[in-house]
Amino acid sequence: MPRHVVLLRRDPSLGLALRALLHGTGRVTELLTVQAWSALPAETVDAVVIDLPVPRRTQAVELVRSSFGGRLVLVLDPSDDPAAVPSHHDCSIVRRPFEIVELWHLVTTDPTPATSTNGERGPGDKGGAATDQTGAGERRPTAR
Repeated sequence: MPRHVVLLRRDPSLGLALRALLHGTGRVTELLTVQAWSALPAETVDAVVIDLPVPRRTQAVELVRSSFGGRLVLVLDPSDDPAAVPSHHDCSIVRRPFEIVELWHLVTTDPTPATSTNGERGPGDKGGAATDQTGAGERRPTAR
């Protein structure tokens, strides 16, 4: 199934790597500014990856979530606190350093009902099995 991934990034190599991994099965749209999201029809997007510094990341997440309820992946630096990501953002998290295949998995695999890294259930969780994010971006069952 073709995938359309939108990337808001600070690291140009991330776009190159995602393009290589999705070659033949999808496309990557890199947005130069957060405001460019508003001009993109959200219904054509399968996943959004946000790789921005904290102040710009917060703005980007709020803007994306205002019109997009699909897969959202945040790329965090090692010094970033994943618990600071509000649970209502309903997103997956991958922390640097990471293997690009981890990011590929998060943007191409249908998500399970999610919790944020601080253990709170997000809006995508309708009461099924809870999951938690590991530092590597994997999802694993958690106890309730």
